Amino acid sequence: MMKNALILHGWPEHRVDKYFLTEHLRKQGYRVLTPDMFVRGYVFDPKNVVGKVKELLEGQGLDFAVGISLGGLVLPHVALEYPEAKLLFMSTGPYLKADSPFFNFILGLFRNTWILKIMSWVLKLPIPVLAVFYRLGSSFNGTKEEIEEYNRDMEHNINLVREIPVEEEAEIVRFIHGADNTELLKKIKNRTIIFNGEKDLFMPAERG
Repeated sequence: MMKNALILHGWPEHRVDKYFLTEHLRKQGYRVLTPDMFVRGYVFDPKNVVGKVKELLEGQGLDFAVGISLGGLVLPHVALEYPEAKLLFMSTGPYLKADSPFFNFILGLFRNTWILKIMSWVLKLPIPVLAVFYRLGSSFNGTKEEIEEYNRDMEHNINLVREIPVEEEAEIVRFIHGADNTELLKKIKNRTIIFNGEKDLFMPAERG
């Protein structure tokens, strides 16, 4: 029987069907599940994610599961249902508390639904204008080549944010503000690997 793998995407990237890790796992003989947690009409909540995973597995077991950034905050809930699955946490932690004061300030503002609705209009501004705000929340210094790569990623991320419905953004913000997996992670018995950057702006390694 084919082995099953799951990839829970981060934010704003929600299309991981062609992700390098997805392709690698397929080459290793896995059937890879990549549910889109930001689709319109889908309520972003750990219980709903677990329910969707069970639906996709159709009664089969889960062998390997990956949680990327935001997806890593949901992964522990899936792990409790599938204790035999091997886990990979990437750029994530037990909760979100960025080292960027500006990002934390904006995240606080987004708890207001009206602010989110205003943002849906702001996101229609030209990318060069939005880039100013992006850099405030996620600054970067590096070589010329690294900055060029950063700028490409920035434009890609801005376009992805534009695709996410305001209602979904509101659900994501509510989840983030209440998410703290510190105690939940202690209950997990799965074999686990964690990849986290020491200088990760949003999920610093020191968070655990």
